[in-house]
Amino acid sequence: MECVGEKSANGTSCTPQKSPISEQCNLGTACKIVNEVDPCIPAGFVCDPFYGVCRLPHEYEQCVPGGPACQGIADSAVSGLQCIELSWIGHAECVQPCQETSDCIGITQSCGNVPGQGSACFGNYGCTDYFDACFAEVTGDGTCVPVQTSTGTQGECTQSASDAGVACDHSGNRENGGLCATGQRCIAGLCSQLCNAGMSGSGPTCNSGSCLAFGATTDAVDEGICQQRCDFTDPDGGGGPSSPEVPEKCIAAYEDGFPDLGDGFCELAVANPPGLGQPCSQQDPLHEDSCGPGQACAAQNGGSEVICVQLCKNPGTQSNCPIGQTCQYWYSAGVASTIMGSCG
Repeated sequence: MECVGEKSANGTSCTPQKSPISEQCNLGTACKIVNEVDPCIPAGFVCDPFYGVCRLPHEYEQCVPGGPACQGIADSAVSGLQCIELSWIGHAECVQPCQETSDCIGITQSCGNVPGQGSACFGNYGCTDYFDACFAEVTGDGTCVPVQTSTGTQGECTQSASDAGVACDHSGNRENGGLCATGQRCIAGLCSQLCNAGMSGSGPTCNSGSCLAFGATTDAVDEGICQQRCDFTDPDGGGGPSSPEVPEKCIAAYEDGFPDLGDGFCELAVANPPGLGQPCSQQDPLHEDSCGPGQACAAQNGGSEVICVQLCKNPGTQSNCPIGQTCQYWYSAGVASTIMGSCG
């Protein structure tokens, strides 16, 4: 996280900082990108698209050599990056200097030469055996994943871990670990099997469940993950990857905007969830919500409270609800599910 500006008592942005003798951009100055032109770039800053203020540049963002320092890398001990002129793109960017690939924090990076300026960490592209093993740090310790670039589909080698378990960290890197095994990707805190969601019909397929695409499946090869056909009403987890030490929870795919088919996908559950009817949170970036398996966090009583509710199927029936309750319709983006509901 980075402090980019304070907020006044009424919630509006602070007064932009201006130089006493000019209108140059300073850290915290209000800004707006117009026609892809960033007004903070000449001063060595970047206009943050969310906060609308000039901030220090992050990794791979444009910078000015000798100007403001580059920001460090999140979730790592790398406190600062180096602003290096990259001749092949025509400007300088913030990059991590390195001596070898193991120095690079990012799991999709390798150490490459910058003519006349040493070496730095860049994307590890060039593998061709999609979904198979590739050279990350050493032979066969990565997974080749097809990604869309400005020049078309390219293989990007992602670092894997030989001692990977079921649980993982979606922000994991070479410093703090939390990586998955070859042929897997970290989704919602659990290592999920990769598959080819493209049009070719070739490549890895799922042992169970269906192949869920990350984007449009218009290419022959597209990255997908094997979506588990788990039961989101099951208080025992619903059938995710089996591991006694890892709490799991089935999330209804409809909750995340997928088609209303009654299926779900597995995620890492919170270790100590609140009980049924207890206050809950939807703000944890690592979880759908803080409720336990078979439950979901929902607003009740006109929005006056947010509590854990029991999930059910077939709205309008008693379903698996306690005696005296029925399965109520569940809404996502204002549309009622024909399959998913909550007891009430």
